[in-house]
Amino acid sequence: MLRTFRYEAPENLRDILEIIGEADKNLALLAGGTDILVEIRSKIRCPELLVDIKRASELNRLDFDEKEGLVIGAAVTMGELIRNSMINEKYPFLRDGALQVASHQLRNRATVVGNICTASPCTDMGRVLLSVDADVQISSSSGSREVKMADFFLGVKRTCLKKNEIVTGIHVPAHMAGIRSGHEKLKRLKGHDIAIASVSMACTDESIRVVVGSCSMTPVLIGPFPLNASVQEVKSAVESAIKPIDDVRATAAYRRFMVGTFVIRLMERLGMGKAA
Repeated sequence: MLRTFRYEAPENLRDILEIIGEADKNLALLAGGTDILVEIRSKIRCPELLVDIKRASELNRLDFDEKEGLVIGAAVTMGELIRNSMINEKYPFLRDGALQVASHQLRNRATVVGNICTASPCTDMGRVLLSVDADVQISSSSGSREVKMADFFLGVKRTCLKKNEIVTGIHVPAHMAGIRSGHEKLKRLKGHDIAIASVSMACTDESIRVVVGSCSMTPVLIGPFPLNASVQEVKSAVESAIKPIDDVRATAAYRRFMVGTFVIRLMERLGMGKAA
């Protein structure tokens, strides 16, 4: 049986921030609900106040500007990202990354921002967004700020969010539109499963950025590497930078081996480096 809690569904961001700022209770935010509702039912979390943010139009935006880039609101789902024609044209690597998340049903509920706010070492969208130098937009009743995705994750289930702050959106720079990018993810199952090891690679006009997931406490950015870096140089640097562990899903040695394999595969697919 669920414990009782108060439910609020504000119509705009200002009211959301006001409710959160004034709350002296144990609260939780509801967007997609794919994590928080499971945690409530399992009694892992027992919030006294549940704030539903889906109705706020400011958090449902998926806007692109040629100079400013892309903004993904906190209530935008993976499914909306995948189906959006502008995303498919300008930022197809976001679509490809979102397609690696869970199942079709869950992607229609789960939000992009929710996926990063769980701060799981195996977050798919956190890895993808870190590879393209995204910014996290944060607000509270006291004001707003932006932090780099690289500074957002502090550890397992830990972010830089302060009391009464929420993530309102993700900003992807304009110069990342149309870049070459790719993702690889090792799972136990073909369908819905979290990553045993994963790699995202983004190749801009200036450098190669590599992000590894599920092999450290947070997604790890390695590089950037120069465009003329060899496959072996990048592979060796990436393998040295990660700290995988042994667990019930895989050994540390197997994770490191697969990450190296993914780096080779992605560099060849994206036409980067020499297989030296």
